[in-house]
Amino acid sequence: MKKLTNSEREGLIYSISEYGDLSYVINWDEIKVKLKIESPELVNAIENKLRADKQLNEALERFAND
Repeated sequence: MKKLTNSEREGLIYSISEYGDLSYVINWDEIKVKLKIESPELVNAIENKLRADKQLNEALERFAND
């Protein structure tokens, strides 16, 4: 079982806590596989947030263009 490296863990925590997204996370797809084993709840929460952010941006854009 592969675990997150300290660098991956720190990058994930930093990116989400400082920027609220994965902008500073390199190789999210690889990290996600490892994180699903360590913390499936966190993976679900991150993916839900990404979907919600996308929906919010789309709704805001539609609102701005009306």
